[in-house]
Amino acid sequence: MRFTDHRFKPGLHRWKYLQYLDEVAPEVKESLIQLCPKFRAVENGYALPDSVASWLSRETADQERGIDDLLRELSVRKRHKVVDRSRVKKEEQRVLGELYELRKGFDDVIDEYQLKTVEGWLRRNLFYWLGQYSGEPHLYKQLALAHLQAWIPKQREKVEFTFDGWGVEDSSEEFIARLTKNFNRFVDDHIKKMASKYKAQGYMLTTKPFDVTWVKWLVYWNVKRMPKDDILDLITIEDLTGNRVITIKTLNSHFRRFKDEFDLPLRVG
Repeated sequence: MRFTDHRFKPGLHRWKYLQYLDEVAPEVKESLIQLCPKFRAVENGYALPDSVASWLSRETADQERGIDDLLRELSVRKRHKVVDRSRVKKEEQRVLGELYELRKGFDDVIDEYQLKTVEGWLRRNLFYWLGQYSGEPHLYKQLALAHLQAWIPKQREKVEFTFDGWGVEDSSEEFIARLTKNFNRFVDDHIKKMASKYKAQGYMLTTKPFDVTWVKWLVYWNVKRMPKDDILDLITIEDLTGNRVITIKTLNSHFRRFKDEFDLPLRVG
């Protein structure tokens, strides 16, 4: 018996995509880390205004946001402690250069590793991670921590089973039989209780759990640019049962579903 909440499936798959970027393609994280000095230069000791961070993290720069708006929100005179008014214009041009350089560097990483999505969630999440890593790298070692609106595993309710220990008046066989019977009854009662609770909360009973490991093969295709024939070979190697027959058509079907249902990136080629 297995329950699932289909509302969480997009977030779960997005979270797994970030996890597999860490596992399969560490070069993505390393490329983002190279942008940290640029990010810190733009911040200059102050948190980025939300509007500026939003402008930097969008798939397409807001053309309506003018230079004057960006400079006003960045508060160049305050951030860079410019006292001499004659230096303000020069300092503003330097700050704008750093801003555009950061955006271009981030754009290049997104393009190089095929990280564009229809909703732009992956770009936003990775920019959030970049900002957090720039300030506290010891707390943000994995890209999977970038899942702003992704899936977080639910905390499980703890259960406690108690039973009187083996007494000298009983044989060990009698004790084991009694203990096993009571433990099995305890487990059955717990499962019935939780099943009723999950149903009441809107979870659906499923007999065929979805396999999120397929997301890993999408990372191989998108980021590592591995040919699909080679991906099939890897799947065969990892299949310990030897019973799975996977074709390129099956692979394509999974990849398209990931893009259409969960807005995961999909390289065309």
